[in-house]
Amino acid sequence: QRDRAHRIRGIDDEEALAYLEKAATLDRELDDPWQLGDLLVELATYEATMARYTEAMRDLTEAVRLREQTNSQPNPFLLAVVAYVHHARGETAMATGALGAYDATGHTSAWATDDFRRPRTAVRTTRAALDPVAVAAAAEAAHGEPIAALLDRWISTPFADRASMGDSR
Repeated sequence: QRDRAHRIRGIDDEEALAYLEKAATLDRELDDPWQLGDLLVELATYEATMARYTEAMRDLTEAVRLREQTNSQPNPFLLAVVAYVHHARGETAMATGALGAYDATGHTSAWATDDFRRPRTAVRTTRAALDPVAVAAAAEAAHGEPIAALLDRWISTPFADRASMGDSR
């Protein structure tokens, strides 16, 4: 399912989202937390594109939790995708901080394949829209912090705060 959503040209976002949701269900049924974690990051990108911010943050939070459960090193690209989600919500300061945190990690090439074209495009769009000086300052402030602390600051805590305030946006 997942490969099909990536490779079919000409399908709209709703159809791609449906494929990705089916793939997530299958990964859950197969108890494949590693595949599911990566899939949730891509799913969150589509959801944010479609103004489904609560779902996007929920999926990013679950991706972080899955990495913790499997004792896997979290992929720093999660921070770049959450920057896109914050930017799509109109939260420039949050987007700047998250993108700076991503830059502070030194990046990763794990998402350099065509399989993750949508997230990479979303991050490039976000980077182009943000003040590069502010992103660099955020990167400097985040430099040396453990990835787990950065993920908590830019993904888990904001999502929990919104949920506690009833923000479903």
